[in-house]
Formats: sequence, structure tokens, C-alpha cells
Amino acid sequence: MAIELYDSAKKIEKDGNVYYMLMQGSKNCFMYGGQNYIDKDLRTQWSTNEMRERDWNIRFKSKGNRLLADTYLNCPKFSMYGNILFGNGYNIALYLDNKAPTKYEELDTDQQDNFDRELNIAETRLAQEIKEYGAPKYSDTMRDLDQELPEERQFKEKHEYCGTEYHINDYKTEKDGRIYWKCDVL
Repeated sequence: MAIELYDSAKKIEKDGNVYYMLMQGSKNCFMYGGQNYIDKDLRTQWSTNEMRERDWNIRFKSKGNRLLADTYLNCPKFSMYGNILFGNGYNIALYLDNKAPTKYEELDTDQQDNFDRELNIAETRLAQEIKEYGAPKYSDTMRDLDQELPEERQFKEKHEYCGTEYHINDYKTEKDGRIYWKCDVL
């Protein structure tokens, strides 16, 4: 069974949109040395040794700097994070909501090229799913925060894990009047 790990997260502002990106990979999948990869700073690096495989993925976009508190990224770690905490124990939504977006123009040429490639992949995938299924289908397909999110992409006040139900009121933290799940529920 693969355990997804979330290594990094960024917000990039380009052409009036803010894009919310996650770097993720499987704990069990590796790439051999001698390959290019995109690091946590969106720069192309050369791998000399075997390393865990991971990729950037654009999850959301919006016309403004919207909060992720109302999305599925605001969840306890067992719901999404596998066995590894993201970003030293942060809730991904809380982490990104506290970050200002990086302006596309401030990125260097390599970072812009890598971001543009990821954006092209996200937009192409979204268009294919809409053509084939009438709507985005997969959980890692880019969604528009300015539109109504499907139920599975929305914030949930209750989560069940190993037969036990957990409620946000018992495991919450607040920031600027918004409620977020504490990651260390278990």
C-alpha cells in the first residue's frame, strides 16, 4: 500500500489568478540517479543518487487569495497525510492560508518554466476530464475555488478513523477567526 507524503506547498500568483500547489510523492516509489527533478523551490535539479519520487501538482486556483479553510486540505493528518506530518506538523490549509502568494514575475526563468509546465499539465488534464466526464473526476485535478466545490473536496467537521469518529470541536485550532483541524489528532 502506498502512503502519499506531502513535502511542500506553494501559492503562485499569475495573470490575476492564485494557484495552490502541493509537492507530493509515494513513500514506496523511488527514482534512480541520473534524472532531472523539480525541487521544493521549483528549480530543476540533477539527481545523482536514488531518491523518493515526488511531483508538483496544482490543486486549486482562484481569482483572489482565497482561504483553503473550507476545502478538504483542512483535515487531520490521518485523513490525507499518511503517516508523515506535512511541514513539521502543519495543517496544509493553515500553512498555505498563512503564506502570501509568490508573484510569477519574481520567479527566475527556470522556476517560471517549471510552473508553466505544471500549469499546462493541470489545465490539459482538467479539459480532458470535462470532455470525457462532464466535470473534473479525480481528487488531484485542479479545481476553481471561486466555484462551488463538490462535497468530497469540501471541509468536513467529522472524520472517521479505525472505527472512531473525530469531531473538529475536540481537535481544533483557530487563526484569524477561522477554524482548522489540529494535525495531531491521534
